[in-house]
Amino acid sequence: MNHFCIRHNGVQIPSTAYSMDFDKDHFVRLYRDFCTNINQNNNDTGTLITMEEYKKNYCFLTVNLNPDACASDHTHIDEVGVIDLDIKLSEATKNSVVLFILAYSDGILALDEWRNPITSFGISA
Repeated sequence: MNHFCIRHNGVQIPSTAYSMDFDKDHFVRLYRDFCTNINQNNNDTGTLITMEEYKKNYCFLTVNLNPDACASDHTHIDEVGVIDLDIKLSEATKNSVVLFILAYSDGILALDEWRNPITSFGISA
């Protein structure tokens, strides 16, 4: 992989796509933003994943879609929209590639007195 960005409702994030070359160790920005996006850049423990481990085994591509780019405990208004992934590979793959996407959003899930689910994120049972 040598290129990555997403488009959230047509807006590219990050504004300058990640360009990386892992063979030449050109991925510092990607690693730094990984640490920032999971809120592990300003504490004593960090991610406990070194750059070498990130390169070889734990290359998580993280994007923070919060309007203030925070990764803290306060909440934001939920948005509905479309996410497009833009990933380019430097060469054709010989094997299948698995892409795992995790989206995290604050929400409330509760049961009413008749055990019907109530949500704050617009999904009905």
